[in-house]
Amino acid sequence: GNGPVVSLYDYSGKLTFVANKDVTVYAESINEEGKAVYGVVSAGDIDINSKNFTVTAISATDRFTGVSQDKNTRGEIVGVDIYDGKFNVSENTKFVVDVKENGTRVPNDITNPCLGASKAYGFLAEAGGLVEVKGETDIDVINKGAEAYGIKAIDNSYTSTTGDKEGNAKVTFSGNTDISVEGKKLAAAIWAQNDKDDKTVD
Repeated sequence: GNGPVVSLYDYSGKLTFVANKDVTVYAESINEEGKAVYGVVSAGDIDINSKNFTVTAISATDRFTGVSQDKNTRGEIVGVDIYDGKFNVSENTKFVVDVKENGTRVPNDITNPCLGASKAYGFLAEAGGLVEVKGETDIDVINKGAEAYGIKAIDNSYTSTTGDKEGNAKVTFSGNTDISVEGKKLAAAIWAQNDKDDKTVD
């Protein structure tokens, strides 16, 4: 339906994952008319010092009814989505993100933006989200019908509930980082965007 599937959600609190533990976060939707899927979504503070931290997000969204023209209707599938919060991963952690969108209908964002497969992201920092990953990282994003991004930073966020929000997003990966991206409509390993100017920025 119109709601999200979320495995780990931190609205405004503080979460800490300790060392010498393996953590697996898994979220999956099998609904073609589904909306958003998130492995981790946070507006709070998350600190990770686990030995291994694995995030998997899988979506079957492939909308075909076109019930709304709201720009957020088609939704998204995200491994880690940080908006107006902080996400820190220590140098001791091996971090793995695996995102897959199995919908195959290629969307047309001009004529009917609510149809087709969802956009897919490994990491998404938006509207003030701060991401710092110091350890080894593997990011794998596959989208069979729409856009695929390994890492995306944007100064804006939008939901049907909150509307538009603005804030500077920042993403830092200082360890060995491997990004693999495959998209039907677009594939980008790293994408930074100033949404107010509607263009990508360095």
